[in-house]
Amino acid sequence: QAAATVRNLTADDAIKARLVQEGGLGPLVQLLDVPEPLTREHVVAAMANLTMDSGNDDAIVQAGALQALVGLLRDPSVRTQEHAAICLRNLSTSADIKVKIVQKGGLTALVHLLHSPDIVVREHCTVALRNLSSADENKALIVREGGLPPLVELLGCDEPRVAVEAAVALQNLSMLSGNEAPLAQAGALAALVPLLSSEDPAIQDAASGALANLSSFADHDARIAQAGALAPLARLALSPHVVVSEHATALLRNLTAYSAELKMRAFEAGCLRPAVQLLRSRERVVLQNAVATVRNLSFHPEVKVRLVEDGAVPQLIGLLNSADAEVQEHAAAALRNIMAEA
Repeated sequence: QAAATVRNLTADDAIKARLVQEGGLGPLVQLLDVPEPLTREHVVAAMANLTMDSGNDDAIVQAGALQALVGLLRDPSVRTQEHAAICLRNLSTSADIKVKIVQKGGLTALVHLLHSPDIVVREHCTVALRNLSSADENKALIVREGGLPPLVELLGCDEPRVAVEAAVALQNLSMLSGNEAPLAQAGALAALVPLLSSEDPAIQDAASGALANLSSFADHDARIAQAGALAPLARLALSPHVVVSEHATALLRNLTAYSAELKMRAFEAGCLRPAVQLLRSRERVVLQNAVATVRNLSFHPEVKVRLVEDGAVPQLIGLLNSADAEVQEHAAAALRNIMAEA
């Protein structure tokens, strides 16, 4: 009864603050290890309430809560697991506490719980791992601990909020050189491509960002195109959300960089016109990617004709005066390609 009362009281912000200020954390942490299951659940739920305020984070860690919270991820009670995962989800937003969570074995335990049959538990563990995956030292560790297959599986989750967290975690992991092959082996390429057709900008951002990171490795460009990425990319390139446009155009740029077959497939999928439209973009990264994509596509006679028809030549000539040397270079190369054998 007392534990349940504390749980209820900690839902109130004013009471939470008083509990911390008056030294209530120490006794609460000690109760995380009691043998009675329902008491443990109430106490860890109270602790989850306290972690909703980031101002309590350091005090919670200093009171010695982390080891107990990591241990409770293995509790027989699903609800206790849930509240422990909420605690680590909230605490893992701190760069310093991220390190301590990993040192206490929290990353391994969170990866294990990605296999939980309870979707709420999996959601909180996914967010915690998303937070941990932003630290470079954890990117390889999550892969070694077996985190990729369950995260890839969650991309197909019926709960969009879970899918987006898994996608962001995978985007973070894709930033580390050496993770490209394991991500592909875990099925990430085929699982990420359908998310490009999502209407949720957060999912579009994470999926296109991860694929852009992976697209320059080995044969990933062909596999991404084969999975159906080109048509949705033509739409996403023109997204009003700058970060989505940046990632989509970066992916288009990479997919059209080398293979003559992929260049034509991109052209046939309608990717040229948005690239031409974006030659007017005021966003530096988007413009760089767009003009590089136009350059990549401008080798084929049919594409050259379309570039002239779509008014790309005056735009490219104007970009020769750009203050950005990279933009100048790609514009000049595209113009040379268009005029070659004319």
